[in-house]
Amino acid sequence: MDGGRMVMPVKALKTALAGVILAMAWACGGGGGGTPDVAPTLSVQPADLAVNPGDPATFSVTATGTAPLTYQWRKGGAALSGATAATYTLAAAAASDAGAYDVVVSNKAGSVTSRSATLTVKTVAPTITTQPVGGEVFSGNAFTLLVAASGTAPLTYQWSKDGTALAGATDARYFLAATAVSDSGTYTCKVTNAAGSATSNAAVLSVMPPTTFDLTIDTMYIVQSTQDYAGTVPLVAGKDGLLRVFVKATEANTAKPQVRVRLYNGATLLQTWTIQAPGASVPTVMDESSLAGSWNLPLAGSFIQPGYSILADVDPGGTILEQSKLNNAYPTSGSPLPLTVSTVPTWAVTLIPITQGGLTANLTADNLGKWTTRLGLIAPVATLDVKLGAAYTTSTTLSSDGTGWSALLAELEAKRIADGVQASRYYFGAVATSYASGTAGLGYVPGAAATTGYRSALGWDKTGYSDGGNYPEVLAHEVGHNFGRNHAPCGNPGNVDTAYPYAGAQLGVYGYNTATGLVQDAKSTLDIMSYCHPLWISDYTFKGMLTWRLASGLGDVVTAGAAVQDGLLAWGRTEGGAWILEPAFRVRGVFNPGSGPHAVQAVDAEGREVAAVEVDTAAVGCGNDPAERAFAVFIPLGTGDFDRIHAIRLKTGSQVLATRQAGPTTAGVAELRVLPSGGATLRWTSGHPAALVRSPRTGEVLAIARDGAVDIPAAQEVDVQLSDGVHTRQLHLKPAQAVPTSLD
Repeated sequence: MDGGRMVMPVKALKTALAGVILAMAWACGGGGGGTPDVAPTLSVQPADLAVNPGDPATFSVTATGTAPLTYQWRKGGAALSGATAATYTLAAAAASDAGAYDVVVSNKAGSVTSRSATLTVKTVAPTITTQPVGGEVFSGNAFTLLVAASGTAPLTYQWSKDGTALAGATDARYFLAATAVSDSGTYTCKVTNAAGSATSNAAVLSVMPPTTFDLTIDTMYIVQSTQDYAGTVPLVAGKDGLLRVFVKATEANTAKPQVRVRLYNGATLLQTWTIQAPGASVPTVMDESSLAGSWNLPLAGSFIQPGYSILADVDPGGTILEQSKLNNAYPTSGSPLPLTVSTVPTWAVTLIPITQGGLTANLTADNLGKWTTRLGLIAPVATLDVKLGAAYTTSTTLSSDGTGWSALLAELEAKRIADGVQASRYYFGAVATSYASGTAGLGYVPGAAATTGYRSALGWDKTGYSDGGNYPEVLAHEVGHNFGRNHAPCGNPGNVDTAYPYAGAQLGVYGYNTATGLVQDAKSTLDIMSYCHPLWISDYTFKGMLTWRLASGLGDVVTAGAAVQDGLLAWGRTEGGAWILEPAFRVRGVFNPGSGPHAVQAVDAEGREVAAVEVDTAAVGCGNDPAERAFAVFIPLGTGDFDRIHAIRLKTGSQVLATRQAGPTTAGVAELRVLPSGGATLRWTSGHPAALVRSPRTGEVLAIARDGAVDIPAAQEVDVQLSDGVHTRQLHLKPAQAVPTSLD
């Protein structure tokens, strides 16, 4: 109070008036009765950070005030996109992230800005992680020096030679496209950043004067039995072989480079091999005649498959100085070489010991595998299915001049059909002969249209001869005829293949024996289809056999026939230019339709056709008569057709080449008597020119006999079919049974 007056400071007066005004506002209803908004305040400020490059960095604040609060982080005063939370994190800090960061926190009552927090991204000095490597090169070759370093980016590079910086050499890679002798020296690289620098170890480069010495791969190929230098002979899937890589040098040397071989299936690497040098130097002239002239790798058949390819390179480690490294691969393109591989069917064969003239072939379960050894090595076969058939007896006697061989071969093909085996199964009859020099074998050569027949051949069982006369070579030769091959021109054979490309049946190209590991000479070794020796197989014969085996419906790729059914076995051959139709037999078999220029007809007594099939004939390889032909065919018949048939005809167009009529109607009587030897003799009545003897247990034909009698090696029950030429009388006999039991 001052003289009765109240005295107040101005500031206090303003506060009091404000309270009065606010009280008046509330009294007038202006306050609404709510709580006032509170502007944001920061209780925790963002802290300064210092991190290593690549480490995370997180800024955070703690704010209070009326919700909702919004956040906006800034760097250097500029808003950061998406940085709208109470924390802001850099997942991997980089040097460019260094700077001042703050955050603006807002609500509807106001905003507040945090302190400026500094982010420091530490700088790491360079460290050399990969040192440059020097080397030796000939002048003109390219050379590359490489260095690698860690440290905070950006890193700068400077290469130096002999301590002097190289102009423009400021990358991690220093490349010399064409070196010169003056490029020899000591090279280092200095790597620098803001934190410091590091210098690499010294790399010494020696550049020698130009050289003419160079290594290349002239060619490479896989040989399974035969191959030409260009590698054009197709391969057989699953058949073992030898990879030969022919490395060539430009001049005399003492280099012994390795060869790396990579095998691919499509783009997938399957296998890598390293082949050591076969000698003390690299040849300058290619020589296939010796394995010392190539880098060699035996390959199992599993590595020779369709779709596979190979790539080879000489001196893969680059240890030998040469003119160029750009031509060390084969193919030179660097792309793998596709293999030409054919998948062939399993070769199925039944080997049959034959008794003729009282002699039985030495063919047993113990020596069965030896018979097909040579064929398996040389021919386009990979998998063999070899079976031992039941012993077969013939009334035919074989002579050294070839007499009887064609008749026996015809019997064997007839047996093959009568046995009802798969059309693709071959029959090979083994014989023992009374002579040591003369005809050794015989085999059918199918005609161009023969679809499923003529897979029969014969051969003697002898050993101790020059290569070509022993039983495995005889089998390979005669089955070669079954594979569609005629003779190669040596030894004066008949039916010579006039297209054979090499003089005197020479191989023409080098072969290889995977069993002995020996190269087969191109000139001194002769083709298996000749009559000369020593023998192997030419590329020409191999490709011909392969083509035949792969020919659908002609070779060994055959379609399964119909179900087994009744029918007639008709067969015949020429002798002296005239056709002979052999006695027909009623059999159960599989009909495989064929085609050809001939027809075999079954006709009734009025000459009307009951049934007919087309047929092609086969030539007889190794026969005495080059013009000799033969056929054998299964004619399917209905139950009522057999009695209607009166004759069998062989025709070409409208011309009848031969006819076989039924003989006089007689009851077939036969007996089977035990012999002191343990065998049995079968005798039957006249009027039936031939008898077919079959095992009722296995169904195999044991004999096709003539002249009313035949001896069987083992006394056993048999089914006998007596043929009058067209009709068949069927009997079942037991040893010593005089009165037969008819099966009709």
